[in-house]
Parts: sequence; C-alpha cells; structure tokens
Amino acid sequence: MGRFNAFAPLLTSEVQATFERESSLRLHQQRSLDVMLDFFRLERENHVITAQPNLSIQAHAWLKAGGHNHLRITRMILSLALCHAPELAQAFQKAVIDIGTQQGIVSETSVQFWRDAI
Repeated sequence: MGRFNAFAPLLTSEVQATFERESSLRLHQQRSLDVMLDFFRLERENHVITAQPNLSIQAHAWLKAGGHNHLRITRMILSLALCHAPELAQAFQKAVIDIGTQQGIVSETSVQFWRDAI
C-alpha cells in the first residue's frame, strides 16, 4: 500500500521486471507521460522535452513555488527511472529543472527533490 493512498499499488520488483521485458508497457507509460506533459504545457520529441509556446507562470501552477504538482513531478521522474525509461526520466528531470528555474519560481527544495529522484 502507498503511504497516502491505501489502495495505491506498490511498484514491486516483479512489476519492474515486466516493464523491462514488455515494450508495450513502456509505450503506454510514454503515452501517459505525453498526456501529463501537455497538462504541464510541455512537449516531447523523442527524448527532448521543451516548453510549449503558451507556457506561462500566470497560467501554470507548476511554475510557482510549492504545490502538489511538484510532488507529482517527483513521482513521474522516479516512475520513469524505475520502469526502465531512464532516458525519459533524465529528459523530464532536466526539462522541469531548467524550465522551472528559468521561467518560474520553483524552490530549491523542489529542484533538489527532482534531482534526487534518480
């Protein structure tokens, strides 16, 4: 069970091994990543993640200090790394750190969590 959601499944070593074997699972995870990237007003071309032209601190909460989206970003980076998508984990990590600190007011605490995720 997860710490905050009693019904959240844990990522077991068996599930990680399945992600390593099954490319279809990694493709599904990439599609989910793309949905979340769009939510954050980011976009991906292979392993390069950049800001969409309409990304702004006024309209996108993740560019502001704190908030649950920063925790969500940490979990996304970790999930990608643990589910055998290390290049995507690194690309997403780099993008949120670079864009968050250059275009937003992301705290050093959040940046450190993102760095420590992988």
